[in-house]
Amino acid sequence: MKFDLGFAGFALSFIVATSGWFFRWSDKQKFEKQQASFERQQAIQEAKAASAQAVNDERNFKHLLGNQKQIS
Repeated sequence: MKFDLGFAGFALSFIVATSGWFFRWSDKQKFEKQQASFERQQAIQEAKAASAQAVNDERNFKHLLGNQKQIS
């Protein structure tokens, strides 16, 4: 039985290419999870800011109504 260098080279290159594809795919999955988490956090922060602004606007409006009642 002879050692076939062509087959050994092919097998080695196939293993390296397959492992490279696997690691690239796993990194892509990890990046997509991190990106989704970042987008969720950003959306939550924007919602908090909008909610705080709405509360402030309502409070200011109530103050204006109270002032108008006092004036009249």
